[in-house]
This record gives sequence, structure tokens and C-alpha cells, in this order.
Amino acid sequence: MALTAKQIIAFLSLPSIGKTTVQELGSLSNEFIDDNDLYDFFTLAKIKRKSSIQPFSSNDLYLALQKAEIKLEQTQKAGINWVTLYDPNYPAVLRDVRSKDGKRSAVPIMIYYKGNLQLLSSPSIAIIGSRNTDKPYTDATQYLAGKFAARGLNIVSGLALGCDTAAHLGALDAGTGKTIAILGNGLDTTYPRKNKALADKILEQEGLLLSEYSIGTNATKYTLVARDLIQAGISKAVIVAQTRKDGGSMHAAIAASSAKKLLYVVKYNDPKLNQSDYNNGIQELVKNYGASYIIGVKGEEQMNNYLDAITKKIIDN
Repeated sequence: MALTAKQIIAFLSLPSIGKTTVQELGSLSNEFIDDNDLYDFFTLAKIKRKSSIQPFSSNDLYLALQKAEIKLEQTQKAGINWVTLYDPNYPAVLRDVRSKDGKRSAVPIMIYYKGNLQLLSSPSIAIIGSRNTDKPYTDATQYLAGKFAARGLNIVSGLALGCDTAAHLGALDAGTGKTIAILGNGLDTTYPRKNKALADKILEQEGLLLSEYSIGTNATKYTLVARDLIQAGISKAVIVAQTRKDGGSMHAAIAASSAKKLLYVVKYNDPKLNQSDYNNGIQELVKNYGASYIIGVKGEEQMNNYLDAITKKIIDN
């Protein structure tokens, strides 16, 4: 099964053709298809929902291929790398990405990245939470990220303000800690802009910026949900520091639960932090999605032993 990066981008640029259709097309061929044969290949392909695809001509596809080639040149000039589902070095862990309910594949057909892609070959955990948050939540997030990073786990988060920022900083402050930022936009820009310096620091410390979206793509609520699914898919466990029931972190948390991955939520010593309306998603995750609590343990040695046990459980999972 094989489509080139240029062909993938070209198809995705055509009206009413999405990732699922392109993946289905790619599965129909055992060899790479010549650009000159691509239109005939599509015309003859037996794929689902083909009748719902807006008709396009061979010239439309030719122009789309030309634009895709230009986009790849611009991507390369921006220092952005890519790998497709059909490349032998496509990270195996990305094949675990599924929909929130776990019933459908959400595997990215193509990813763009800056930095150390090899991090996806070693154990990672996602530490995520709310953007609009307060210091006790970000303090806990940064503390846990630093502790788990020091124990050799890559810290995955979404580069958002609030808890995501704290997770990345905690990993970076751990010295040898590595962190992976999953973005819902093209890597030619940083979203949010305030975190441009953080994104640069992640790369300076041999971390990874990753997105399934090409340059020029802006973040939307849909791309951010897809980002959340990747966070869960590449991680052996997900830790939620704070979330509302309708918060974005719920997407990654529920996806992890559906995939039978370890799911943790932070329980704070101050009951008000646990009972806040801005943190009411935590009880939902415990009650309905099998989340376990991470708690504060008195005494540094006892806390380290507690985190050592959780780390072992995550790695062995």
C-alpha cells in the first residue's frame, strides 16, 4: 500500500476528500503509484462513499499535485520534516491512535515534525489539563512532569497555556528530561504565540514538536481534538491535572480509557481544588472511565517511592 507525501497532500486538498478516504486509497496498492497514473487509479478504485466525493478532473488533480510539491518545498525550507503512513520509518506507536470511543482508527496518514522523532520509540506519558487555571494546578502539573521526566519518561502535552505549559516546563527543568508537544496546527507557526520561546526550548533540549497538519493550517476545535487523540495514542498513560466535564483534556482522557491505557487524575490536599466547578471533569473520569488518583504523600522518600511504583506500572503496562 503506498501513496507519496505529495499525493497525500494533493488528495487532501481536493473538496470532500478526507484522511479516511486517502488511507483507503493507499491500502489498495502494494506499490507506489506514478503521478501520471494517479487519476486513473482513483477512477477505478473501489472505495466506500465514493459517490459522495465531489467530482474532479484529471487537470484538477494535476494542479493539486503541483501545489503539493510547492508546499513540500516550503515545508523543507522551514526546517520541518515529514513521514507518511507508508514509509518504513513511520513510528509504530502512532498506529495506536484511535477515536475517543476506541471504535475507529484515527491514525495520522502523514505527520510533520521538528526535533527528535526517536522519542516516539521510548515510553511516554501525557500530562494535560486546563488552559484557564490557577497556580495550585500548574504547580502540581509541573512537579509531576519533572518527577516523571527524571525517571526517564517522555512528557507529552499540547503546548497550550496553563497546565500544558507547566507540563513541558517541568520536563525541561528536570535536566535530562524530554518533552513532546503535539500541535493542532501547521508547524510553520506556534499556537499559542505566547509559547514560541517554549517551543524553541523544547527543540533546544532535544524534544519533539509534532503535528498531522501541513504548513498554513490554523488550529480549530476539530484539529485540537485530533491533537488530543494523538496525545493519548502515543502515551502509555494519561495524567489529568485539572479539567471541566466539557474540557478539551477529556478527549485524551476518554480515548486513553477506551484503549485500556492507564488513566490518572490528580487529587489535591485542599478539597476546594477537587470540588471546583473548573475541575468537575475529574470526578467524571474516576466514576465513569476508571481513572485512578495520584495523591500527595508526606515525606520526600515516601513520595519518591510512590512515584517509583507508578512509573514501574506505567512502563510495564
